[in-house]
Amino acid sequence: MLEELMEGAARNATVDAELNTIRTLVDNDDITKAKSSLDALRRKVGDIPEVLELQAAIQSLQWLEDDEA
Repeated sequence: MLEELMEGAARNATVDAELNTIRTLVDNDDITKAKSSLDALRRKVGDIPEVLELQAAIQSLQWLEDDEA
């Protein structure tokens, strides 16, 4: 029951795969694809902690990119 509340091992494998894909996009500085993928995932699962964490990472990359421009 605790795993379900904490979204642990019981989380949908598809969501985990999508999170991993978005993390890879962020790691590769592919902000546009990462943002659109994250927006789509957010519509499915809401504001789970991992979505919020990835949103913060994307925003940081956008700020860095804006500073360089």
